[in-house]
Amino acid sequence: MRYFSGSARDLKAAVKYCLPVLERGRQDGNLLRAKKERNILVKYNLCLGSKILSTAQNSNSNLLKHLQKQHAAMKLEATGTQTGSLSDATSPPFNRGTVSQDKVDKAIARYDVEDMQAISTVESPAFRRLVSMITGATQQMGWKTFSKFLEREYTKMESELKKTFEGLKYISTTADIWSAHNRSFMGITSHWINPTTLQRQKAALACKRIKGRHTYDLIAGEIDHIHSLFGVSTKVTSTVTDNGSNFVKAFAMYQLESFSDDDDEDHDDDVTFTDVAEVLNTAAEEGIVLPPHQRCASHTLNLISYSDVEKWFVSNPGTKALYKSSVTVEQGKQDYCVTMKPLTVALDILQGEENCYFGILLPTLETLMSNILEVKDSLTVATGLPEAIVQVRNNQHFCIN
Repeated sequence: MRYFSGSARDLKAAVKYCLPVLERGRQDGNLLRAKKERNILVKYNLCLGSKILSTAQNSNSNLLKHLQKQHAAMKLEATGTQTGSLSDATSPPFNRGTVSQDKVDKAIARYDVEDMQAISTVESPAFRRLVSMITGATQQMGWKTFSKFLEREYTKMESELKKTFEGLKYISTTADIWSAHNRSFMGITSHWINPTTLQRQKAALACKRIKGRHTYDLIAGEIDHIHSLFGVSTKVTSTVTDNGSNFVKAFAMYQLESFSDDDDEDHDDDVTFTDVAEVLNTAAEEGIVLPPHQRCASHTLNLISYSDVEKWFVSNPGTKALYKSSVTVEQGKQDYCVTMKPLTVALDILQGEENCYFGILLPTLETLMSNILEVKDSLTVATGLPEAIVQVRNNQHFCIN
């Protein structure tokens, strides 16, 4: 049971309560609803003679004005426990049970890490007021305490991940380097099949700051260090990277099993001679041994889509002028979009987060080449582009062994 004084705030609440009841065609002891076209007829039993007012279905202004003018000093009573009653409308929409302090701290840590918030966020007055509303959050951490808490949680997570790797025979990793705000970082992820459930699983191994030039020896040392740190150096079946020449050279120099699987990013016809003895001595002296290397197929297709296609447009006398003025030539843009559409579909498949496996690569590439050649007859300007893409694809290394 809830009572209302004659204040404007309570009167508004009373009206908002009455309207949902009217919409369901119920009685609350004071009001009776009847439909008349698009308006709602409201019968006030509080008024002498049971006055009837008309109001729109999506507006309560008439009811509010009447309550404020005629019944401002009267107490309104809401009875019953039916769904949509006033007690339900003013109560919290969820069960505020007690939450343990440990769960609160972990939830804060997850929010801070996943949304990449500053550690000092925990000392924000607004954030602390928000956390104080959680039942069970009796203590709040300062940024120093929070930093130590994150380090302990990371150590615990790292230990659990190492324990998981101990039960695995095979694992695959990926490596990449990117720059942002004049800083460089190396990211390494791991992927494996759960031996019990046969489900594919993954985990991030590192997101490490890289200082200096991204030389091949620096890259090789960091990858080998991360693999050794997690005890997977002898379990990695392959490491996937992009086509960057520094990554390619790192695996060529520090991979003992093969010295000719990868070539330079430009894929020219120049022959590069490698001193095998020098490579063996370098790897032995530095103690760095890298696993087999796989080039990312999606990155290779991306290179074809913009780098090699651009080279074809510029080098072909019939399309060179068209390429430079393609922003104004509608047919040229249409030919390009028609030719590239199968490639975009293939990229969506190969970049799938959950359902892309190594066995999908070859069928996807073969289907892609077939679909690109099929659109040749529909082109009017860039008729030689499909064959050029297929030829480039045949010369690329997708690392299919």
